[in-house]
Amino acid sequence: VKEDNASFVMNPPDNYAIEEALIIKEKLGEGEVVIISQGPARAQKVIREGLAKGADRGIHINVDSISAVDPLVTASSIANAIKEENFDLIFSKNLTIVAKLSLICMCVSYNAHCVNNFNDF
Repeated sequence: VKEDNASFVMNPPDNYAIEEALIIKEKLGEGEVVIISQGPARAQKVIREGLAKGADRGIHINVDSISAVDPLVTASSIANAIKEENFDLIFSKNLTIVAKLSLICMCVSYNAHCVNNFNDF
């Protein structure tokens, strides 16, 4: 697949997660919304979109390998990247084109409350 002419955009579940995090931050009057995206350099576009929506900062985990689509590898990579962050709440989408990727949030949530169903709010 030639990516030169492709347009990469944030998917709707990620957009909902950012919106919900921003709403919670606004209600509390404090906090920080951090966008985390794993993938090749083009994944930084998602971070920039999140920052434009009001997120405070972003973390890009640069991965070009095909192994990055494995949910355990992805979760481990994200967990390692955020282990010093001490997040209180992590939002993750619960729907993906590849169903097994929905498990990432559960795998990352070893030390934080992880929400992947926005109907809970």
